[in-house]
Amino acid sequence: MNNNLGNDRKLKLIALIGLSGSGKTSVGLKLSQSIKLNFIDTDKLIEEKEKKMIPEIFLNHGEKYFRQLETQILAEISLKPNFSIVATGAGLPCYNNNFDKLAKCSYLIYLKTSIDILVKRLASDGIANRPMLSNKTPESLNSILLQMLEEREKFYSKADIIIDTDKLSLTDIAFNIHREFLAEVIWY
Repeated sequence: MNNNLGNDRKLKLIALIGLSGSGKTSVGLKLSQSIKLNFIDTDKLIEEKEKKMIPEIFLNHGEKYFRQLETQILAEISLKPNFSIVATGAGLPCYNNNFDKLAKCSYLIYLKTSIDILVKRLASDGIANRPMLSNKTPESLNSILLQMLEEREKFYSKADIIIDTDKLSLTDIAFNIHREFLAEVIWY
């Protein structure tokens, strides 16, 4: 636990961060059901706003445009009046100073998952809707994920808590987050 809570933070979100396939959306949904909070998926919000799927946004406008959309969505959700759980896109915390913006209003949870597990999940769940990973073989997926982790770990590792998800069920992960959040934030 990094215990980054300070007087300048106005917590409005529990934000799940991590690589694609780490379970941010699944864990976020499970957690929102167990503690009765609103759930937000930044990728879904972008798709609704643009009326296009993310691969189409990447294809038609490029990654830079998509990263700008992520920053806009982050600004919008940080202004919402209700406390929420948010699953971020894997790259959202790593661009446009978004990590610092997210840290000011969020209790950050890094769902740390081994590359082997990510490759298995992504290979079985499909990667068509993940433009940074689409059209990759399991072998190339492994090296791309390693490269992404190397670039993004410096952001992810600054989260308030880091949960190694490899041997945990969704229920266990949600329970651990709930317990850690209550222990640290409620008494804050």
